[in-house]
Amino acid sequence: MFFYVFVIVVVVIWAHKFYGLDGLLVKWRSKRDLHIQYKEPIEKYNRFYQRLPQKSKIIFEQKVNYFLYTKEFIPRTIEEVTDEMKALISATAVQLTFGLPDITLKHFDKI
Repeated sequence: MFFYVFVIVVVVIWAHKFYGLDGLLVKWRSKRDLHIQYKEPIEKYNRFYQRLPQKSKIIFEQKVNYFLYTKEFIPRTIEEVTDEMKALISATAVQLTFGLPDITLKHFDKI
C-alpha cells in the first residue's frame, strides 16, 4: 500500500514540475461560471459586454475568470481592492484582448 501511495506522490510531483498542473487548474477554474459578485458589476457597467451576443458573453466571462485567477490585485493608495474593482479591471483587460485567443497579458502578474 505504501508503495502505491509513494508512486502516486512521485507522479504528481513530476507532472506538476514538467506539465505545470497549476496552469491546468487555472484553465479549469476559468471555464466555470463567473461568480455573481464579479458578474453583476460587469453586466451593469461594461457596455462592451452588454452588447455581446450570448455565446460571446460566455467566452468573455471565461476570460475574466482566467484573468481574476492569474493576477494578484494589490492596493496602492486605497485600503483594499474590492470585488467590484477586480471585476471591472479584469473586464477592461479582457475587452482590450477580446478576439485575440492567445493573448492573456501573462507578463502582468500584479495589478
